[in-house]
Amino acid sequence: MGYDYFAERMDMLPASVRHGRYTKRFKECNFPDPVTPPGQRPVQFAQDAADEFIAAWLKRRGKHQGAPRRPVDASAPLVDENGLVGYDYFAERLNILPSSVRTGVYEGRFTGFPDPDPRTPPGHRDGVRFPKAAADEFIERWLARRRLYRGGAPRRQKREPAPVWEGQEDLVGYDYFAARLLVSEHAVHLLASRDESFPAPVTPSGDRFPRWRQANAEAYCERRLQGGSSSRGRVRAATLGDAEREAAQKAIALLGREINLASPRQLREALFGDMQLPATTATSRGPSVSTSELVKLHERHPNEFLRLVLRFRGVDVDATEEMPAAPK
Repeated sequence: MGYDYFAERMDMLPASVRHGRYTKRFKECNFPDPVTPPGQRPVQFAQDAADEFIAAWLKRRGKHQGAPRRPVDASAPLVDENGLVGYDYFAERLNILPSSVRTGVYEGRFTGFPDPDPRTPPGHRDGVRFPKAAADEFIERWLARRRLYRGGAPRRQKREPAPVWEGQEDLVGYDYFAARLLVSEHAVHLLASRDESFPAPVTPSGDRFPRWRQANAEAYCERRLQGGSSSRGRVRAATLGDAEREAAQKAIALLGREINLASPRQLREALFGDMQLPATTATSRGPSVSTSELVKLHERHPNEFLRLVLRFRGVDVDATEEMPAAPK
């Protein structure tokens, strides 16, 4: 006897019998060993051993899953005379297989699935009946949910950010900086996150498409390009004037060591370490050393070294005799 003999008696497909044998699904009922040599096809089994196994399997299935399966009657109505429906009714309305409905119920996939009619015997697998009204209510709710998640209903269009620059020709984006500085937009992104002198956008913080006033953007690009381009994407520092060079020399002499005033890291060490000035607005790299913050700091805490730094940046701050020098 082959797998088809088991399948016909056990009401399943031959492939399911073969799969159950290899996956040890039938180990509790002692699936018989084949009488054919290993590797020979088709596989054959002794009939008496097959009958013994099938009887044990049907007994076990009847114990755990209720009465034997009813023969499928395609002509049977989906709704009986008592207004009750079965899994086939759900399958017809949901456009899935009855076995998929049954599996979904047992696995908890169908939230809110109706309870069986009280007249259904406990453990009766294929004869489970449900009130039609409760079944229709569940089906409508499930179909609405499926339309929502599977595209039955019109998908909500992806909302693009509002173009805040419409009607405002003086607003520019990253592409403007990239075209003026002859670099990529990615380089401008990095420049905006690292250069503290980069102008602040007029759009809200976190906007995916920030915009700047063209005048501010042009002034920044002019400052970057003032020294002339040395190569693509690289801009030399602007040439220092006599006043800026003198301010840098005095600042170095006052500090007592060499320092690159154009380096934000070295400037932080000098201002908040050597000079022990109060910290400015915090940034991801430490206290801000932007020109606007340093001007505010000088107004609150006048300091000769800080005045020279601002003079080096082109901001003329009047010196006073009360300005303290470096702390002893």
